[in-house]
Amino acid sequence: MVKVILLSLIFATSLMAREPAIEPTFGLSIEEMSEVSPQDARGFNFGGAKTSDKVVLPRSDFIGLMVLLSLLMITPAILMVSLRIAKKKELQLRDKDRDFVLVLEDYRKELAEKEKIKKTG
Repeated sequence: MVKVILLSLIFATSLMAREPAIEPTFGLSIEEMSEVSPQDARGFNFGGAKTSDKVVLPRSDFIGLMVLLSLLMITPAILMVSLRIAKKKELQLRDKDRDFVLVLEDYRKELAEKEKIKKTG
């Protein structure tokens, strides 16, 4: 499952590639250009086209938003799984160490018994 998530994140980030800062321009070469008489020539409309009231997100912004939302949903799940794995490993290490851990009072009693045996023996 983790591999699928990682592969989907890598694929999603590749879709968010940066677009060029300057759009390529297309035009006519001088050789292809035909002359137009001044009576037939129309000027450029600087008024602009009418715009609608709808706001449309560019594709790159939409993909970025989707990646951000997926990361916000997936990251806690990954953290919870990794914390469970770490907790299990820690418990296993504690179980192994219990055989080697001595209680101080028991250790002192053993030392006292050894000293008594040495004094009497």
